[in-house]
Amino acid sequence: MERHLRLRKELREEAGTGYWACSYLVADFLFGSSIPKDKIIIMKNAIELEPFKFNRQVRKDMRDEFGLSDRDRAIGCVGRFAYQKNQGFLLRVMKKLHRRSPGYKLVLVVDGADLDSCKEYVKENNLESAVIFTGYRSDVNRLMMAFDSLAMPSHFEGLGIALIEAQASGLMCYASEAVPREVGVTENIEFLPLIEEV
Repeated sequence: MERHLRLRKELREEAGTGYWACSYLVADFLFGSSIPKDKIIIMKNAIELEPFKFNRQVRKDMRDEFGLSDRDRAIGCVGRFAYQKNQGFLLRVMKKLHRRSPGYKLVLVVDGADLDSCKEYVKENNLESAVIFTGYRSDVNRLMMAFDSLAMPSHFEGLGIALIEAQASGLMCYASEAVPREVGVTENIEFLPLIEEV
């Protein structure tokens, strides 16, 4: 980000003929009001759809790998463990949800700076049977098929490509109100406030 700002200053903003961003929220963050809106071009991130096409056998294989039964309701969350992604919020919600309905499982994919504190929270709150940490995975498309829904409780987000991938897999998605609306490419997405009531 610092490099971007330094280059922008060095090259003089008015010299550019077009400024690109993946969402209006990102454009506002990167350029603010210093760039005329008619010079801003929104280029949405794209994904290859075929790898996310639902496959019943892949679903069974992935659920078997993580010990998920047919009755378990798997909520996925894909994103590095960091303040921005807000997995701590999901863990607090899962704590309440698990008390009411132990069939819910939270599957957290990837790793990051806040991973250890999240694992500690799970242990302190006896949620080991309700939360699965997968670590980094190169087969997120296959993991999506194991989920019943995807949650993205981000404090802020550029676009949220995992939500687009989840919608391509046919999942119902729940995103915080901080996620750009452009990520809603199907009707399978709901934007919610970050309220921990269950």
